[in-house]
Amino acid sequence: MLDNLITFQKYSNIDFNFNDNLRIKDSLMFIKCSNFNININCKINKITIKNCSNFNLTYFDTISGIDIDKSKEITIRRIYKENTDLNLNYINCFMSKVKFCFDNLVELLGVKFISENSEIVFEN
Repeated sequence: MLDNLITFQKYSNIDFNFNDNLRIKDSLMFIKCSNFNININCKINKITIKNCSNFNLTYFDTISGIDIDKSKEITIRRIYKENTDLNLNYINCFMSKVKFCFDNLVELLGVKFISENSEIVFEN
């Protein structure tokens, strides 16, 4: 199904910085990770966050979709450099507590949000 899937399972207290180490076809999956900080500075396909806590994702470029499942204290932050196009198609939250931080919340109007039993906060 996903040939370029990179999975991180049961990691704690980690800081990752993906500068140009990923490609547009790559997807990342985080399962049961806690105290996790990740920066992504390149285009990627999809991010899945399952059963994680205290998880901070900062991205600077295109992510096609984000799935968050049964996770708490998740922060998703978009930092704009030169390209102000959001290039995010969907966000799917299931039984999670998520905070989205974007410079311009109006740009989220084109993003498809699916929320099932989740607490979502938007901040700019």
